[in-house]
Amino acid sequence: MISSALRSSCRASAKLCSLASRQSQLARRSIHNLPLLANQATYEQQGIPGLYSKEGFRDVWTEYQQYLVDELSRETAETEHETRTPFGIMLNTAASQLDAPVFNFASQAHNNHLFVEALNSPLTNQTRPSPKLLEAIQKYFEDLDTLKADIIELATLPENLAPGWVFLVEGDDKSLYLTYAFQAGSPYFAGRSQAFDLNTPMSKEIEETLDSIQLDVLEKAPTYNMPLIAINCWDVAYITDFKVAGREAFIEKVWKSLNWDVINKRFYGN
Repeated sequence: MISSALRSSCRASAKLCSLASRQSQLARRSIHNLPLLANQATYEQQGIPGLYSKEGFRDVWTEYQQYLVDELSRETAETEHETRTPFGIMLNTAASQLDAPVFNFASQAHNNHLFVEALNSPLTNQTRPSPKLLEAIQKYFEDLDTLKADIIELATLPENLAPGWVFLVEGDDKSLYLTYAFQAGSPYFAGRSQAFDLNTPMSKEIEETLDSIQLDVLEKAPTYNMPLIAINCWDVAYITDFKVAGREAFIEKVWKSLNWDVINKRFYGN
């Protein structure tokens, strides 16, 4: 017969093991953390002067980015992806329909990091494109003013009303181009570019482009695109400080806030 004291000891040991197991799982699930930005402590206290209030910065970064990495931790817990970076997770889930939720959280986290880490206060921003990047911009957009106008136009087109991202991309042929990616779209992968809102009627041009994308996906054609600028066009990025109808005013301020020192480092041509 097992004594009551021994049974109690076994139950206590089982509870301790269960608690240790849960704590271990929680530790693993917290592996995706909020990245530390330059000037983050200052931004959390006062926002990004001239662009974001303290509350606006909190919404787009401190709370939203934390939400994304927390969800990513939950989605990848005890899987092969849990120790990978968001970018690494994107690379390994982009081709899998079953991993769509994981890809979406990883893509959003990566895109938002690209966006926020390249921001400065427009009140003190003195950064400029490098000579080689400026030369490329002039080749494909004539000048900085034209690039700015094209970004604003792309972000405010009626057909681009849905949440998404504006990207300035360096293509694998070293050309520069702009694209709008809906939802958690990414310029790294043809099959995940999400360049069209499929809730709207499709033109012949869109059908032909989708056929081309499908062919690239089927042939597993590699892409070497690099997003140089990412601009968050989800409501969370601007509604606090710029209100519901403030996307255009927001994009104007973002342009003045771009930290070209960060963007220059992304440009392969440098």
